[in-house]
Amino acid sequence: MNETIGRLYDCIVEPRLWQSTLSHIAELTDSEIITLAVLDVPTREARFLSAHGDPRVLGTLFHTYSALMPFYHVLHRFEIDEPLDFEAFCALHGPDGVEIWNGSRIQKEWFEPNHLRVGANLLVMKRHRTIGAFNTVTSSRSPLGPRAMGLVRELAPHIRRAVTIGDLLEKERCQAGLFQQILESLAHPVVVVTKDMRIVHANPTAEVMLREEGAIRQFSGKLVLNYSRANDAVAHAVKTGHQDEVLLGPSGIDIPLGGHERPSVAHVLPLARRLGQPQFSIHAAAAVFIAAPGSDVTPAIDAVAALFGLTSAEKRVASLVGSGKTRSEIAQLHGVSEHTVKAQLAAIYDKTNTRDQRGLQLLIRELTPPVRRKLS
Repeated sequence: MNETIGRLYDCIVEPRLWQSTLSHIAELTDSEIITLAVLDVPTREARFLSAHGDPRVLGTLFHTYSALMPFYHVLHRFEIDEPLDFEAFCALHGPDGVEIWNGSRIQKEWFEPNHLRVGANLLVMKRHRTIGAFNTVTSSRSPLGPRAMGLVRELAPHIRRAVTIGDLLEKERCQAGLFQQILESLAHPVVVVTKDMRIVHANPTAEVMLREEGAIRQFSGKLVLNYSRANDAVAHAVKTGHQDEVLLGPSGIDIPLGGHERPSVAHVLPLARRLGQPQFSIHAAAAVFIAAPGSDVTPAIDAVAALFGLTSAEKRVASLVGSGKTRSEIAQLHGVSEHTVKAQLAAIYDKTNTRDQRGLQLLIRELTPPVRRKLS
């Protein structure tokens, strides 16, 4: 797993590695085809596309059948980092989902003739105008198994990080080849730090931001984020990623940098194993990317999940706690035992430094737009 996650992060620095990385994941998941795309929502055009599979089969998919996807309009219902199998994917459409899919042109003219079937469907980016999707396709004789689904679920936050940061870099790739040159020309602020947050390098945009001391500042040579919760979250992600990229999981992605509804967000990219040449410093541990405020309001539960690195399962439980559900009600809704929910809540309390459901509810209320106050 360490090697696979490392490969994903290598793709941010060198996007030509995506195809070989997807081929590697295809071997691990027994997939015939894997596609990874960042799509413009209104036009359905791909801003980024990489795939593994038979070129002839992929050619007809991209040129003819991808535009005929019958369930495109339900993609926004996907939960980030939570892969869906065929049945769950169809269920998002409604009770007639399987029937509609089986009658679609893409199923009749592409899947069936090529002896293929839907595998794992994963959303890795969900923005106002942009979605990112990772999909596996298996042989019709070898349906998606629980081991493969578990692997995709484990890789999900790492794929999301690679796609999210890669999307920030995409415009500059045509103008600069080396990673450091890309960072220098990037319109988004990027600060390279050591494992204890000492600043190794800041691109010109970040230098301006540091001088203005709005969202970030420099103190005793260290990067400090003025929103204390974000500062703790970024520092934790930098340290964790330096120790073990596998343990990073969902931490360090989409961290809100303020207490308002449309904050700038930070993404943390581990660097220790990506600096084969002395571009910055042998002590560089991570690059902290800062994306400008978007048009989307950040829901409170998304802010909590990003700030404290909650898994998709923990996020669902925390959301139900925020809506006032009791432990027994949550267990009934999820079809699990109260003991399981108790264990999940214990993990959530530990990550969020809360003691009980009331404390978690207060935290979620504190981060709820649009009436939340600005936090220090």
